[in-house]
Formats: sequence, C-alpha cells, structure tokens
Amino acid sequence: MDTFEDAVLKTIARYRLLNKGEKVLVALSGGPDSVALLLALFELRAWLEVTVEAGHVNHLLRGSESDQDEDFVRALCARLEIPLHLSRIETRQPGNEPRQNLEERARRLRYDFLLSVAAERQATVATGHNLNDLSETFLLKLFRGAGVSGLSGIYPRRRNQLENGVTVDVIRPLLDSSRSEVVEYLDRREQPYRQDSSNRDVSFDRNLLRHEVIPLLERRLNPGISRTLGRTAQLFRELEDFLSPLLDEAYRQCREGKGTSSSAQKHAGLALRVPELLAHHPFVQKEIVRRALKEYRGDLKDVSYQHVADILKIAAGASGTECDPGNGVRVRREFDLLRFGGKKPSIHFEYELSLPGNVYITEVAKRVSARQMSSQSACADSTKSAVLLNFAGNRLRVRNRRAGDRYRTGARTRKLKEILIERRVPRSVRDELLVLDDGSQILWVEGFEPNPDFRARPGSSPALEITVEHETFGL
Repeated sequence: MDTFEDAVLKTIARYRLLNKGEKVLVALSGGPDSVALLLALFELRAWLEVTVEAGHVNHLLRGSESDQDEDFVRALCARLEIPLHLSRIETRQPGNEPRQNLEERARRLRYDFLLSVAAERQATVATGHNLNDLSETFLLKLFRGAGVSGLSGIYPRRRNQLENGVTVDVIRPLLDSSRSEVVEYLDRREQPYRQDSSNRDVSFDRNLLRHEVIPLLERRLNPGISRTLGRTAQLFRELEDFLSPLLDEAYRQCREGKGTSSSAQKHAGLALRVPELLAHHPFVQKEIVRRALKEYRGDLKDVSYQHVADILKIAAGASGTECDPGNGVRVRREFDLLRFGGKKPSIHFEYELSLPGNVYITEVAKRVSARQMSSQSACADSTKSAVLLNFAGNRLRVRNRRAGDRYRTGARTRKLKEILIERRVPRSVRDELLVLDDGSQILWVEGFEPNPDFRARPGSSPALEITVEHETFGL
C-alpha cells in the first residue's frame, strides 16, 4: 500500500468517517486534491468495503478550460470504471459582479448538486480539503477575528440537513495530508491532473496566504507551520465540542421565549434578555451573541470579533441604542431586551374605515373590521384584538402614529410617545401599531385601552366593535 493511501486510511479510521457498505461520492473537480482522493479511495475500496462514485459540476465560467476539465473527469472515471454524476450550470449572472460573489455562488450551486445526488444515492460526500486548506482557513479566520468555532477550521465531518429532512454527511479524508504529499502521490502514480489558473491570483486572500504568507512563515519561523496550525485547529475543535452543550444551554436561558415563538416574537424578531446575558462571563456572552446571529441569519459568514463586541456594547448601553453588524441585520436594545432584526424602511399609512366595514392595512398585514353590536358583549380584557367603542359616526381613520399625537388613557391626555415609552413598547414596533381617530382626536391605539371618552359601557346604546387580525402584540 502506498504511504499516501495508508495516511488516508488512518485519517478515515481516526475520525470514523466511513462505515462498511457505504457509498462515497467524491467531489471531483479534476484538480490534484480531488484526483488524489478519488484514486486513494478507489485503491482502498476493498479495505474499506465501500463503493466509490464521483460528482462533477461544470460552472461554464472559464470557456474551453471548463470543458477540458469536464472531459478530463469523464476520461478518468471511464478508465477507473467509476460512475460519474455530472451537471452543467450557467453560474455567471448578467452584469458585472465581484469575483468573490461569483465564487461563493459557484460553491453553493456545487454543494447543492453534490448533496442532492448523495441524498438520492444514499451516499456520503467526500471532498479533497487537505492540511494546507485547513491551515489557510485557520489563518483567515484568525486575521478576521473569529470565535472558537471559527478557529476550529475545517471539520473532518459535517452533517447537512436538506430541506426535505434528509441528512447527508460531508467528509474530508485528506485533512491530515499536505498539498505536497498529494502532488508526490500523483507523481508516483504518473497521474495527470488539471490546474485552475485563477488559483495563482494573489488578489484573493486565500491565494495570498497560500503563495506568499505561509511560505514566508515556513522559511522564517517554522518549516512545518501547516501541520502546527492544523494541530491548533484540532485543539479548538475539541474545545468547541466540549463547550458547545454548555453554551447552547446558556443561549437557551437568555433567549426570549426559550425556544417558543409567539406571533409577537416572530414579528419583532429574535431577542435576548439583557440581564441574563450580562450576568455571564465575557467569553460566554460572546458565544451567546454568536449563536443569536447564527439563528437569525442562518450562518456566521463574515461575522468578526468586532461585530460581536459592538453588539455587546449595545447590550451594556441605554435602551434605544443600536448597531449594524452587516448582512442586513440590525441589533437594538429595547429596555431589557436585545433585539435582532432586519433593517425596516420607515412606514407611513392612512386608510378610511367605513362603519360597518373592514379595511386591509397592506403595510403591516393587518385587517381591521367594524360592526355594531350590543355593549353587553364587552370584552373583559379590552386590550386584546377586539374593543368596544361608543361612536355614532359613519367612518373612522386608521393610521399609524404621527409626531405630536396625544392620547387619553386615564384622567388626562398625554403625548402618545411618552405613553409608549412608559409602557415599554419596543421602538421597532411602534410605527406598526394601529391608531383610530375621527379626524379630531384618537379613539383607540392598538394594544391599549380605549380613550375613556369613547369607551362603551354596559347598558349604553349599541356599541361599535373593532377587531384586528394579526395584532403586533398584546400588552
């Protein structure tokens, strides 16, 4: 057995990447790493008792080069009699766009194809990420300010759950092997491979690390820097595996609702309770914030240490302060809650409500209905979605708040803004509350008791029932 194949076999055993009888779908680009992985697994298939297949995506990005890659992969799989699953995807979109955006889309499309094929074939996806990829990823995350999970680098195994609920594992059997060992193995096998010329472009961060920074570190500090960084990433993986259950529980205890999701919480976005958050150790605070960002965004791509620090600064600040950590996320402290939400455009709406009748408020997706009924049916809790008003007119105005609005809830009329602050109504939903007025004064504000001058009382004349479907929240 070749020494390279032996190293791959040991990596598979060390991380328990494959079981007897499994199908393995190799992500085969035609480059040295994927070709070496395919050959090694092909030679080890009897030892491992696995079936080897391959998947290739032609992104149609490099003209004849892309077609030559496809031809090479076809010929290699035909020679080895390995089933090949191939897809041609028009990846480039009309217009100019940054190269990094294009590469990210290509990566997403490639994984979508591989995972779908693997799900259909009940296979595990194997990629050619090697020790050098691991060290480059570690340095990239380190320089950008990642947390423990980021510094864990590339995992030997990742489990992916598809939209249909099927899970597919992605494994990296070359993670303990260096790029030079890959090339030496191919040379011994006299096996050609394809080279992507764009991998030499040092205007990309990873290529700069690969061709200039890491070679300098090897010459000046440590000839085995890639293996050293790989061991360091492994220590971070072990640390994350140990801490994750504890940090997950701390996050659940800080999350508003602790996993439940009322319609109000869904509307207002994810929130953390500030007192519980700040009671934790600073390290735990950071990890809680990272988990909140991941739940809200779906990933932690481009989330840096500074983003997390900015959010914690908001948590320690006054109510009403906010920050923008990027990717369309806005974080605001609202009293004792730290809310994660999207950037909302300012809204201004005003509709006429005929009595009886109903009107749909497009801007906030609420329907307001009005009908005459007996005041004997008055709700015990008038702050819910139905209120009874003593109003004899034939139309009302439904709008959101305006600067200078005044509203009577008790013995005196006060500024509506002061009432909202006093009742601790989150700023993020204040502009979405419905306000009913008759053109001269406010009869009712959604979520509050009616103006006493218009409140229907038992024994009075027939009352006007106002109902709201999809209220913002109940106070």
